[in-house]
Amino acid sequence: MRVIKAAEMTSGGEEGGPDRFSGQVSLHAVARVQQAPGVAVVRFENGARNHWHTHEGGQVLYVMSGRGRVQEEGGEVVELEAGDFVVAEPDEKHWHGAAPGTDMAHISVAGGAVEWFAPVED
Repeated sequence: MRVIKAAEMTSGGEEGGPDRFSGQVSLHAVARVQQAPGVAVVRFENGARNHWHTHEGGQVLYVMSGRGRVQEEGGEVVELEAGDFVVAEPDEKHWHGAAPGTDMAHISVAGGAVEWFAPVED
């Protein structure tokens, strides 16, 4: 069993690299258990976002704080706020991140391999 205290989630973590993110992003991998989906807390600073990507097994996001945005390929940008959930189906190309002028933090539960694509244009 592993207990992760809230104080551990507020600083540090893995920095999101320019091959996957635009802007300042930190990731805290919470669970990487064989045969289980990956769970992470991701914090996006003002306007930061990830690149277009897909998850082989799909992804569920729970917005913990701030305001964000999400978009599936070919769809409209959708505004997010604390308490919202996002469900991306397996292999659905999408991006997500903080709205301009605010930070956003979410919990990500994702399965399978991730395929990364181009950055999201302004």
